[in-house]
Amino acid sequence: MALGMATNLLVALGWSLFFPDRPGGPEATSVAGNFVRMGTIFSLTAVGMTAAVLLAIRHHITDTRGEVTGTGKGLRAYYGDFRDIITDRYLRPIMIFLCLGMIASCFVGMLQMYLYVYFLHLTALQKTLVHGGGMILCALGGLAGPRLERFCDKKRAVCIGAAISVGADLLAVLLSQSGLLKGTATWVVGPHVIPLAVIVYGGCDMVNWFGFGLLWILGISLIADAAEVNELETGVRKDGGYAAIYSFTTKLVASVAVLAAGCCLKWVGFASGSDHQTPQAIHGLVFLAFGLGAFFAALVIPFALRCDITQGFMKDVKAALAQKRAGT
Repeated sequence: MALGMATNLLVALGWSLFFPDRPGGPEATSVAGNFVRMGTIFSLTAVGMTAAVLLAIRHHITDTRGEVTGTGKGLRAYYGDFRDIITDRYLRPIMIFLCLGMIASCFVGMLQMYLYVYFLHLTALQKTLVHGGGMILCALGGLAGPRLERFCDKKRAVCIGAAISVGADLLAVLLSQSGLLKGTATWVVGPHVIPLAVIVYGGCDMVNWFGFGLLWILGISLIADAAEVNELETGVRKDGGYAAIYSFTTKLVASVAVLAAGCCLKWVGFASGSDHQTPQAIHGLVFLAFGLGAFFAALVIPFALRCDITQGFMKDVKAALAQKRAGT
């Protein structure tokens, strides 16, 4: 999580590199060519990094076709494993709350760039600082998760992470929708003009990502726990299958969530490609990003609490697995 956010932090510099402010010119995010240039460079970088990974691990390639597996081979065995994993009662609530968290993070993550431009009117440097700050806080949330888990069960720590995100998002919604703090509000202290709205709303956005970082790292850890429980019950280790189900499901949900967020932009009256938006569209934009973000993050809590995996339970599972392997 920390390494991923460190990489994203470098990408956050893209606000200054690909969307620079040009006095008198059109809004940088309204120029399609900026996105094409950014996407081309990111794609070439991704291909290059993938090639580097393949070259680095090529000496680990082995032919496993002759090995005996616990569940057999062929399509029938594959679908049998798939069915067993998706019907795992320990995995089900974990995947549900992770998908809800993914939806919440997608709404905030996709729409926050529009908030930067049309609600807060940030400069390229401010965008980089706020966006990059969110990634730093998300990484810190990922690092804080294992420490918090030492004092309470993972599922309760997940609830704490979700509650942090909900609180930050709700504060932003209440301040904006009530008109208490406009997006352009400043605080004049002597000769200095402090961008109060940028600090408050940017802070809410960053704290929100801290909660998501904490939630995600522990949720993924719970999937590993569920795989261990399944190994004890079935005698077969299926870590790869559990990881594949997680990866596929979250990517599918993220794709649908991003599509839904884009459709909601049109629903609130956001004019695509325009430098000027109506006040109603701006209010709707803030509600979509922070309001729906808070709503889906709040739904994480009841499903996380339904998870049967606790510290004591996993201690017994690990002890039984160790005894079973020693006997084997």
